[in-house]
Amino acid sequence: MTDILKTQQILDDIEYLKKTLLSSGNKEGVHVETIDTHFILNILSLVVMGFLCMLETLSHVITLDLLASKDLPSLQSVGLFNTATFLVTMIVGYIAVIYTSAKKGKTSAHKFASDHFVYYKNFAICWDIFLKFCIFSMVVLAGKPEWIAGLLVIFTGDMIVHGRHFYLPLKQSAIAGALSFATGLALLVLGISDINAFFTTFIVINLWSLMNIIALRRKITKEQE
Repeated sequence: MTDILKTQQILDDIEYLKKTLLSSGNKEGVHVETIDTHFILNILSLVVMGFLCMLETLSHVITLDLLASKDLPSLQSVGLFNTATFLVTMIVGYIAVIYTSAKKGKTSAHKFASDHFVYYKNFAICWDIFLKFCIFSMVVLAGKPEWIAGLLVIFTGDMIVHGRHFYLPLKQSAIAGALSFATGLALLVLGISDINAFFTTFIVINLWSLMNIIALRRKITKEQE
């Protein structure tokens, strides 16, 4: 009986070592135990942004409301409230996914976030989103809603270069970040207010990230076989 237990312990140690080696061998920072979580988060953002892009393409309701808010303070308040509600819902949803993944991995949510999702550690995402929302609000209240599309594209570039949410290796991150900043500045200079410019940019980067995650997922699966 003792020999059986020792043999099982050795097998467990080998399996743990295998997983550790696979994780440490991934220089991009996405580990075996978190690849599915990254995949879910990217799918979630893609679905949400895809829906908003489709809605805007069919009705232009978001852009029209933004531009109309320039002369309607009441619409500004409603728009900011709706935006805040949307952001809080997304943050809660993302954190719920991470907490669920941590539970499945039989580890504490704090340790899971600290080791693999620093952006969500101690709710750092809330402070970052709050600052961006304050800038967004000031632009709306200042009567410059035509700047929103460009500003949001620049915010996307900030997410890219800081390695938040998207999975892009260093070179890809530098290229995508530079293109996002350039696109955002161009939208501001040219006065392009169509919010679909932001949705399209985000979706393209999101798809790029998702393809990287799927490729890495396949690689990890092969290495585990």
